[in-house]
Amino acid sequence: MRTAGFAAFRNARSEELASRIPQLQRDLAPFDVIRLQQKLTGRSFAPEIEVVLLRFCKPHGIKVQGQTFLQAADWNLAITVRNAAHEMLHPPFPMDGPVAKAALAVLARDPLIPHIVREHDPKWGYTSLDGYLNEDMVQALDQLISERLGVARNPADRWRDNDDGIHVLAAGLYGMLRQDKWSDTGGSIEAWLDRATRTGRLSPTNLHAVAARVLERPIDRLWPL
Repeated sequence: MRTAGFAAFRNARSEELASRIPQLQRDLAPFDVIRLQQKLTGRSFAPEIEVVLLRFCKPHGIKVQGQTFLQAADWNLAITVRNAAHEMLHPPFPMDGPVAKAALAVLARDPLIPHIVREHDPKWGYTSLDGYLNEDMVQALDQLISERLGVARNPADRWRDNDDGIHVLAAGLYGMLRQDKWSDTGGSIEAWLDRATRTGRLSPTNLHAVAARVLERPIDRLWPL
């Protein structure tokens, strides 16, 4: 390692990280992610999010504990804000609670959703129905937050490109939240899911139709692409 000049290599990388920190702190200051997370979930959050910048960690932004997440140092501002909007929301509600269990029972009878969970490439994760609901509700919420902050991707492009297009449920949940103007009203996301479950909005007839509109795909070709 001495012959290869590792010390100089490491010092150069460390200096790059040190210079990136104040720049990112300055650029992130206008983005009040936590206020929107509290509004759209009905939950409380600590007043700060900690971002740990790393080298050689692509492609993931990963929550490690509390309100701390890891990300590549050279990712741009929009990605950092989207990561912050996403990672802190896991889980969006208690996954072992009665509301989540009732929603999972409905989704388990869907002809498409369990098929996606079983048949997609496991390298993407989300190989259980509760893990898939957890992730896709968070994706639906972070899309709304990113739109309010002006850093969002087009939802159809996002969910068509990510993870082989498996996040059909995220598109459906997002579409229903948009219908309800959730970005404006906010409230308890667990109570919203409870109402959606009890009123039949998670039924295949409604869920697939809403997802198809968001994804700009035919209803009978939601997945695979």
